Amino acid sequence: MSLAARLEKLKFIVDELQLARCLARHAPDAFVARTLSRHVAVRAENFIAHARGLRKLLNQAGFDTRAFHEKKESYANSFEESFHIVRHKLGAHVQDFDFGRRIELWNDIGVVKVEYFVDEAREIYESFAPLNIPGYVPHVEPAELADAGLTKALVAFKGSTENRQWAEIGVDPLAMTRTNTISMLNMTPVHSRAGQLALIRRWIKVQRDFVARVQSYESIGRILKSRLITDIVSFFDGLVTRPLPAGAPQQMDGLDTLLASIGEDPSAIGQFLSVFDVDSALKPIRDVRDHIGAHLEIDEATPLSAILREIDMLDLESCLATFDRLAQVFEKVCRAVLFLRMYAADTDGHTLYGVTPNGSSSIPFDESDPVPANVMLPIPDFNNESAYQDNLTRWVKGDETSRQDARYWFLQAFLHSEVLEEIVEVDQFGCGSRSTRHDFRKAHQFMLEVLRSSSSEDVFIKILELLLECRPAGPHILAETLFRYSHSAAPQRGMPICFCLGELAQWPHRSVSSFLAKRAEIGQDWNVQFQAVLALFKIYERSEGKNLNRSYAADIGPLTADMAEGQRLLCMIAFASQLYRTGSFAQVFSEEYTALQSEIEALCRGQSLAPICAPVADVLHRLLLTHDHVGACLLLADQLKAANLESLADALLTAACRGWVVAASHSQGTQNLAACFLRKREFATAIEIADQLAARNQDDVTLQIFAAQVLAGTPGAADKAAQRIATIKADYTLTTAHQGILLGLGRYLAALPH
Repeated sequence: MSLAARLEKLKFIVDELQLARCLARHAPDAFVARTLSRHVAVRAENFIAHARGLRKLLNQAGFDTRAFHEKKESYANSFEESFHIVRHKLGAHVQDFDFGRRIELWNDIGVVKVEYFVDEAREIYESFAPLNIPGYVPHVEPAELADAGLTKALVAFKGSTENRQWAEIGVDPLAMTRTNTISMLNMTPVHSRAGQLALIRRWIKVQRDFVARVQSYESIGRILKSRLITDIVSFFDGLVTRPLPAGAPQQMDGLDTLLASIGEDPSAIGQFLSVFDVDSALKPIRDVRDHIGAHLEIDEATPLSAILREIDMLDLESCLATFDRLAQVFEKVCRAVLFLRMYAADTDGHTLYGVTPNGSSSIPFDESDPVPANVMLPIPDFNNESAYQDNLTRWVKGDETSRQDARYWFLQAFLHSEVLEEIVEVDQFGCGSRSTRHDFRKAHQFMLEVLRSSSSEDVFIKILELLLECRPAGPHILAETLFRYSHSAAPQRGMPICFCLGELAQWPHRSVSSFLAKRAEIGQDWNVQFQAVLALFKIYERSEGKNLNRSYAADIGPLTADMAEGQRLLCMIAFASQLYRTGSFAQVFSEEYTALQSEIEALCRGQSLAPICAPVADVLHRLLLTHDHVGACLLLADQLKAANLESLADALLTAACRGWVVAASHSQGTQNLAACFLRKREFATAIEIADQLAARNQDDVTLQIFAAQVLAGTPGAADKAAQRIATIKADYTLTTAHQGILLGLGRYLAALPH
């Protein structure tokens, strides 16, 4: 390699060091600053390697390199003493490390150290100026550092977490270095590996969010892209054990091997690898990582322009899509292994309510910055009318963060606002009784007054959602609030009120029970009647075992005895699904659940339904054996629609889509729920459910194909369906059956009018 080519690479490294320092200094907190400073550690090592290669060329050309050699080796010694482990175990790779030592080294990454390795590299490069080396280009500050647009973006990034007073749970091994974070220890090999993966996932999220802010700046984008692809490779290497020669420095057991070694099931990883062509997806990422991410290619035959072209041509979105698949596999494994579920539940920036944040737990990145004081949150006034209205507005009109803040505020207000009235419920059983006292508070009165005002339907529904979200604050009084409103409610609001009472009310609550019993009578509007009957069933199911005088035969059976077959069928399916949702079907309600399942089949053999349902009786039986009541709704609705019984078919689909019939938690139940929304022409929800199911199960080709089928069934989504099919064909190993399904789906799309 010529002197000019080697100098060009050295100058590129110096420029990147300066840009990386700028990014770190504009980070919103110390953790993000250190995350970005890892690039300084990587490029400092690259600088040493290329500087040593340059000295050889300078000696051959007859230049006096004694001063350069002394400075270079002093720089290298400083790096070896304090920064090389950061580069090797937290930057270019993420490897096993002593828990306490990792935290110590992480907290030691600060402005002083970063400034030294950036400025010293620049001074070493500038020391070549007097030597008149052919091809030497004088150093100037990177043009981006003077760009007003970039400065504005960086200032916005620095202030992106200002005034955020929250606490979160962190499960990664550096969680305790972050402000306002409740951390967990990762001491066993399996926990340590899962913690490493959670840490890399957090780094990727930070850098992914940042790159969106500065993507128009090529040099800045390359830095973040380098870090992202390096972290993606590290994530895979931590998830899957690589076949490396014994003793290789990169050798490390992945999560799959560690789980298998303790008798746990890593099959989700193995199944994913068997169907997804991970080598094809990861090889171009690893190649670029090796050439510019973790290293800067030192091969004399490779010019800088070729290296930059390689990273510029790499599709970052495709790389991140590969990471998303790997992250979903990791989370699936964590959900499947009981003691790893915490790693799937890492809050990653989401507020942990009910915990006071501690602002002094983080060591500043810049020691000249003051240590943040502990946050002293003001004690809320839960009797303040303006606060009630402000928080209701946040709940109704705010973003997701504002809505959750408002929910938590009202939950506390329902517990701590002024008591206006004490309500006593007496439950009689046998020869005894039990009294329960409940406090009707000022916050409940506010909600009642808002409901009684001329609020819009949208506000009304959102208030009902808020009451349901605040169940932990005392469902009895929330149900009482709704009951008191029901006397003045418009008739069209009867159905949602009955539904919410069914979700909230407990036994005994005689006023609510009487209200629901009246609306459950034959002759009422069917939609209100159905919701009232279902509400009474849910109250009965929640209260069983607390009251010895109650039974299904006495309390619920009469409610459906005189219904038409189709109406009764809907109730039986809804009842059975509610028991399966709570798990009580396997405990106190095993007999009732079995009876409900049998009655569903018996009704389908009844006089009016038998001709319609007989052809699918076996399929229905199999669906019920898997507790897939939404699947039963879908199956029967298709049969009823074919027989022109549109009303009952629509009622079954509506019950499934609205959650009155609860979907089973397995993949089949979720697929059938998406299909119900598809039948109802609620396409956006169907696509969302199918996409989430496919994302959670990257190891299941069938579910990837199902998501494509849902897209194909959505008007206007033919192009997206075709793209999804192409992605599946490119990424997955397909059986003959899978190929046949995709071929048929492609023909269907081709036949659609354009």
